[in-house]
Parts: sequence; C-alpha cells; structure tokens
Amino acid sequence: MNVSLEKTIIVLVVISFIFASANSFILHVPFITREEAIEISRRTELVQSYMEDADYYWLVEGAVRYLNQTTVNRAREEAPWLRDIYPKDGSVWIVEWSFRWERFPGGVIVGHVIDAETGQILDEGALHLR
Repeated sequence: MNVSLEKTIIVLVVISFIFASANSFILHVPFITREEAIEISRRTELVQSYMEDADYYWLVEGAVRYLNQTTVNRAREEAPWLRDIYPKDGSVWIVEWSFRWERFPGGVIVGHVIDAETGQILDEGALHLR
C-alpha cells in the first residue's frame, strides 16, 4: 500500500478543520462582538434618556463581560432566579453604565444582559445609588 505524503496531509487538514469547527460550535463563540453588545445597550431608550440628562456617564470599569455557555449554565444552577434571564445552553454579554449628576448625590447604574448569539436584550435594570 503506497499512500502519498500529499494525500496524508490533505486528510490531516480536513480532520483538523472538522475538529476546529466542532469545537467552536460546542463552545458557543459569541456571534456579536463586545463592541456590538455595547452599541445594543447604548441604543436602548433607558440608556439614551439617562445620557441626555446626566452630567457624566461611562461604562462601569470591567462591566462589559462575556459569559460563555459553561458559565451561564453554572450560574443558572447556582442562582435559580437567573433561569428566567440567562438562556439555557447559551452565552451572554453583560453591559453596565454609570450615570452621575452634580446636583444629586449618588447616581444610577443601568445594566443589560444581551444574548451573545442573537443580540436580543434579555434583561434591563437600573439601580439608583444614594
């Protein structure tokens, strides 16, 4: 049996491609980027209204986070209330904004949970600080 080096290399490349494709599907690589998640959050009516009114606003330090399928499923198990927010076997982006006014103490933090595959906002909330 005489197998050429070219055929062996082609078979290895095809097997590597199949393995890499299966891994990326299993790991649920996000379909939307970090920047797209920020833009989806920025365009919401709630964030827009605060941006128009606040003296200062910014993305909270480290508050744009990607949670992969494994982390989302673990969170759903550990905190049952997240089952209504986080998708089963999905991944999410979490985006948080901080808004401040010079005339008022405290401020407001607005957060979004965004489906990393569809870009749909799964949850929106505001926390008023005093």
